[in-house]
Amino acid sequence: MKKEIFISCIIMLFPVMAWGNYVRAFVDRTQATIDDTIYLTAISNGRGEVDISPIKDFHVLYRGTTNSVEIVNGRPSQQTAYHYALTPLRQGHLLIPPLVITVGAEKNKTGEIIVNISNTSQEKDIDRDVYAVAEISEGKPYVGQPIIYTIKLFSAVKIANATLSSEPSFKGFIAKKIDDIKSSTTLVNGRAYDIDRAAYILIPATAGLKVIEPAVLTCDILQGRQGSGNDPLASFWGGSLPGMVQGKPRTFRTTQQNVAVRNLPSDPLGGRFSGLVGNFTLEGILERSEINAGDSTTLSITIKGNGNIIDASAPEINLPASIKVYQENPKENIHVGPEGYSGGKEFRFALVPITEGRYYIGPVFLRYFDIVSHIYRTTATPSFALTAKPYPTGSKTESTSGQALMPQIKQPGQKEVSFANRDILPLKDDLHPRGDIHPVSLPLFALYLLVPLLLFLGVRVGDTLKKKGNTPASMMAQKARQALEQADNEHFDEAFLASLYRALIYAVFSKAGLRGESLTYTEAEILLTAHGLSSETAAEAASLLQEIEAVRYSGMNLDILKRNKFLTATRQMVKRLS
Repeated sequence: MKKEIFISCIIMLFPVMAWGNYVRAFVDRTQATIDDTIYLTAISNGRGEVDISPIKDFHVLYRGTTNSVEIVNGRPSQQTAYHYALTPLRQGHLLIPPLVITVGAEKNKTGEIIVNISNTSQEKDIDRDVYAVAEISEGKPYVGQPIIYTIKLFSAVKIANATLSSEPSFKGFIAKKIDDIKSSTTLVNGRAYDIDRAAYILIPATAGLKVIEPAVLTCDILQGRQGSGNDPLASFWGGSLPGMVQGKPRTFRTTQQNVAVRNLPSDPLGGRFSGLVGNFTLEGILERSEINAGDSTTLSITIKGNGNIIDASAPEINLPASIKVYQENPKENIHVGPEGYSGGKEFRFALVPITEGRYYIGPVFLRYFDIVSHIYRTTATPSFALTAKPYPTGSKTESTSGQALMPQIKQPGQKEVSFANRDILPLKDDLHPRGDIHPVSLPLFALYLLVPLLLFLGVRVGDTLKKKGNTPASMMAQKARQALEQADNEHFDEAFLASLYRALIYAVFSKAGLRGESLTYTEAEILLTAHGLSSETAAEAASLLQEIEAVRYSGMNLDILKRNKFLTATRQMVKRLS
């Protein structure tokens, strides 16, 4: 009896078809709203694989597979049904294209299905169990001013598998996702909601109206498993099962956000603007104010504040020509949080006075745009005094060579120095040579004379090669090769891009015959052009350096194609600069 009931259910679920290879697909409905879930079933006469990659208008969630046996003309036929829950990604006439189902070596296509999706019902948020919203911290930011874009999923019931299935593209912004955003709870008109968040820091790159498209979120709303004509799995099992919980897939959309980005006002002081937008301070420390000429001291300049601190570059330092300066890599202590970027960047400069004297350095200025008062502000360090003393030549030593040549005058009472015990000296009275000594041939004697000369020449050649290998150009070229090898072995995007950045910088310094650790792309182009490189190649190197920096600080994820593209381009440029 149970077997007959089971077969009857299978026959009701899967209509009788002709014997032979066949596939087909159907949905539970072809009219729905954008918040509804549509159930798709694909069937084949045998277990195989379904390619769902052509489905672009829906978010697809696999719901399992069921097998059944159908009796056709007295012969058993095995059928496999593949179940999917589809959530529409937009309104309109959406297409479920033909799906390829592979059974063994045979491939067959289902027919296409059109589903009409209308707008969601206009429920108020307070009456909904689950809903999503998007917020921006500032609707009219300035170019370069970081803003926060937040996606919130409110749920008053139990949910699972909350996923941001469609992330906005953020065109016109440099975007960085904020990690470790904690969930929270709130009351909306007396009803308790849990809030899941996703947040991004957005820095507008240009002025104008920027549109942030709606974000699409999906989740499963948990409820007791009940029989439902909409869920093929529930229909198949014929109702609820004690203790079981099912998740009903739902899709939610945020509203579109429009951001009117403003240009910064003109700066009355012209070209002194640093490009920083926010609120910043500047600190300076000179490690030692009194050194010997030829020694070095370190000047540290630290920029701190809130805003686009990630874009801070080394401030300009006015130094006398007799002080050489060498810049180190900046040290960053930047935090990414719900308020945006905050922290500081420390720039360190090694100062080497060539001649003695007293020098005055600074003050160092930083000009930024204050988004609170909407004006440009200037902050500065104090000036620094540096004293370079003459380099010590060492303690004086008195010469005794003259005294050694002077005759010794015998002082009164002084005894003469005389040799004693001459008989113990190893004197040899026999002047005849020993019989076991053989004369050396002329060629061998000449070889003995040449050995010291060859050793001397070998030492000189080795020393010359060593000095040649220690030139700034060769040292920087070696560092560039090492950085390229390190980039090839890096697995994380940040470390990979940092290694490519170092490789390019070292190659530029190698071409210029200088030592260094950091350059802007503008400085790199100027340096290469000044040392005989064509303006086209210099501009190409600067452009590659700028592109690597932009991707590095934007937090963009690299796929394998982009990684290989960057690595190949950097290798070719390093080779051209070597």
